[in-house]
Amino acid sequence: VLYETARAYIGDTKARVIFDLYSGTGTIAQMLSPVADKVIGVEIVEEAVEAAKENAAQNGLTNCDFIAGDVLKVLDEIREKPDLILIGGDMLIRTDGYSYGHTAEFLSGLPRICPVYYANGNHEQKLKERPRKYRQSYREYKERLLRAGIHFLENDSAVFRWGRARVRITGLEIPMRGYERAAKGKVRVKDIEERVGKAGEAYEILLAHHPGHVEAYQEWGADLILCGHYHGGVVGIPGIGGVIAPDFTPFPKFSGGCYQAKEACVVVSRGLGVHSVPIRLFNPAEVIAVELR
Repeated sequence: VLYETARAYIGDTKARVIFDLYSGTGTIAQMLSPVADKVIGVEIVEEAVEAAKENAAQNGLTNCDFIAGDVLKVLDEIREKPDLILIGGDMLIRTDGYSYGHTAEFLSGLPRICPVYYANGNHEQKLKERPRKYRQSYREYKERLLRAGIHFLENDSAVFRWGRARVRITGLEIPMRGYERAAKGKVRVKDIEERVGKAGEAYEILLAHHPGHVEAYQEWGADLILCGHYHGGVVGIPGIGGVIAPDFTPFPKFSGGCYQAKEACVVVSRGLGVHSVPIRLFNPAEVIAVELR
């Protein structure tokens, strides 16, 4: 039942290639294979890869490939790659006692796949703005990722051509009051313009970590809004959405998934981690693939 729920959350995957990284014996890959063009599983334990291949053969699945090797090294050799990787923040935990070492190691390998753009979440932003409060160093973390080739968008933009379209990707750091509990701190269009300027004529992709201010992002002029922060609302209720946001807003409007906000498309990732209470119920972790047409 849990795997079926996860497959339902992933949505339409027909004619798409799905990557199951750290795939183990391939249970999730095989569960997704009927609704995908192809599934590629990568696992470093060779015995698990052999077991995955045997399981797929026994189940008559012909669109599953399982590769033995280190994930980052194998990804260098795979032809099916995204055009961009966009990181929406909170890739580390700012609290003392945690380390960003493994995170930085993993992220440093991503530019070998394609260009990577990183916008901060509230954890990175607080580390940066309040350096004396925490033991971890945002400066050292950022410098390590910059050396790896990751582009940081800290109230900054990158403009490029995508086919015949002119596209601008902007990473927004909202005022810290915007993260206040019970949604007390509002973000206005004026706040956004003071940080990143006015929206232009390009197709505007806005990386804005907090989905509680979508109306302001849309009014600013974003065409595609990419958010996270809510961890899917911790507990997901099918047909309703997430139960509670990190700021204790009950049943947040944009807890996870795809939405339409007037002319803007909004994509809110449920993310990979957990919040203060380490629970995810009917709320599978996810990495989102967005296809622009």
